[in-house]
Amino acid sequence: MDIRFNCPRCEQHLAVEEKGAGMMVNCPSCNESIELPRGSASTPPPPASPPPPSPPPSVPLVLAVKQTHSPRHFGQFFASLFQMNLFGLLLVVGFASLAFAEDFKAVNGKEYKDATVSRVEPDGIVLKTKSGITKIYFSELSKDVQERFHYNSARAAQFDAAQQAIATQQDAAKQQEQQQQQQRRADEIKKNIRTVREVEAINQDFLIKRSC
Repeated sequence: MDIRFNCPRCEQHLAVEEKGAGMMVNCPSCNESIELPRGSASTPPPPASPPPPSPPPSVPLVLAVKQTHSPRHFGQFFASLFQMNLFGLLLVVGFASLAFAEDFKAVNGKEYKDATVSRVEPDGIVLKTKSGITKIYFSELSKDVQERFHYNSARAAQFDAAQQAIATQQDAAKQQEQQQQQQRRADEIKKNIRTVREVEAINQDFLIKRSC
């Protein structure tokens, strides 16, 4: 009859003959020296399996909803929506004021009837009338018109200086282009004159050889 037992070191299930009871042997699993139990041993119950790992704690749905849609977020959302609507309203009012036809009168008495403001620049406004497009400088308009279009003399001076610098650069580039064109025409004339002279020399040589 076999003796069945578990290794006291590694809990490996073993079986040996009954006549080997009390002997010292090495466990075939852990190679540790163990003493065989004396007498018959009942089959030990298999080791209990470890309990399954507990699932991670779940976050309550109500907490997640509160974190995602907090009153602070709703406040930020409505504040952003209000700012967007306000900005759009200001744009509509601004464009409406620009597109509305009205009369303008300069300080020298000149009037512009049924004029539409097509563009506002730092130094003046561009009006569109039946006779065409005209720019009136703020210095030619009354103070209330200047305040209406937020005229600033320092900003206007900077704008004028920038416009003059651009105009100077454009004039310099235009003059340089004209000089290059003149130089190309002069080079072409010289080339044509040289070609004519070469043809005349060839013809002269031909006539001399023919007369000989």
